[in-house]
Amino acid sequence: MFPKTALQSEMAESSRQLVPRSTTTSTYVTHIPCRMPGGPYEVPVARPELPHFWEPGGLPEHKIRVLAAAPDTYHGMDSVIAAWDAILYSKFPQHTTHRGGEFYSLPLHRHAGAWGDGWGRSIVVQLVTNDWDLIDRNSAAGLRPPLPQWTDVAWLELAAPNKTKSRSAWRDLMRVAVDRLAEENPERRLLLILVAGLKWMPFMWDPVERLHPELCPLMMKGDGEDETWPVDPRVYMVHREGEAESLGSTFDPLEAYTLDYWTKDEAGTVVNMRNLVWLKKLLAEARLRAVGANWESTTARE
Repeated sequence: MFPKTALQSEMAESSRQLVPRSTTTSTYVTHIPCRMPGGPYEVPVARPELPHFWEPGGLPEHKIRVLAAAPDTYHGMDSVIAAWDAILYSKFPQHTTHRGGEFYSLPLHRHAGAWGDGWGRSIVVQLVTNDWDLIDRNSAAGLRPPLPQWTDVAWLELAAPNKTKSRSAWRDLMRVAVDRLAEENPERRLLLILVAGLKWMPFMWDPVERLHPELCPLMMKGDGEDETWPVDPRVYMVHREGEAESLGSTFDPLEAYTLDYWTKDEAGTVVNMRNLVWLKKLLAEARLRAVGANWESTTARE
């Protein structure tokens, strides 16, 4: 772990007092011990969910602050995994209160032939589906319950904070994601988010049908002044309403979005609030699409 800072000391105290500021929402957080490469960590289950994952008083905000305390040179993956685990667990329920209800699994993948420190990790959001009739029949016969079915909903490819300011690192991160998605989801469309430290960029992985051919080919700005790198044609960017025309087909990964919820302008407004709200809606849309809703119904609107 990175050296303890004053911010982390403050969080150690706040973690013992997870009390939301909102007077209308009470949140009780349960820590479930799980395993990860490098040691144990805690998976949050919040009931009921806070209105926003960045609100003080919840584990997602707590883990984002831990990640924010990591220096730019930090090459560990633990704080990145923990922050995004907490965000995703707050938006995708891990239990259902009725037969046929939706719930999700968030497996952590460690790639074969890992790229070294700061590479080789992805979090996959999976919808879990049960055959309840078969479960009932097996239960009545005293048989072992059948395995559930898993369907990938969203894929997050992760890198450490020390990769944030390198365009070539973002390029390699995209290549890793494409290689893994081509292997595990060759015919399924899903949300793809590239993550490096606090920074994130949303895309769609669509190996079957490109819904926005006018944006092809997608190019990533390279290290040289006029250098660009082509992105796999099965990947396209997700834009907010009115942004596609202005952003065009070339993007700069150094202008990625951030989880920063504390920086404010002179008027006291959170500078990054629009992007935080958008991330929340992207995750909500991925959940809706998992159960059959139309992905494009509200993704681009705020």
